[in-house]
Amino acid sequence: MELTKRDLHLTKGVAILMMLLLHLFCRKEFEGLYETYIYIGETPLIYYLALFGDACVPIYCFASGYPPLLG
Repeated sequence: MELTKRDLHLTKGVAILMMLLLHLFCRKEFEGLYETYIYIGETPLIYYLALFGDACVPIYCFASGYPPLLG
């Protein structure tokens, strides 16, 4: 099963959204920036969700270098 150009564009879009999530919400000093309502201990849940955004670079690199697009 090969990925189509459309699939790869969608994958790149998801990687960009993950990058935004990482850079906007992966911080523990959030006072005055946004409000959080769900905490795990003393850390907001959005911080842990934003850590998943760290996978944005490998995902984007994979989608950019996928062989069918090279030719």
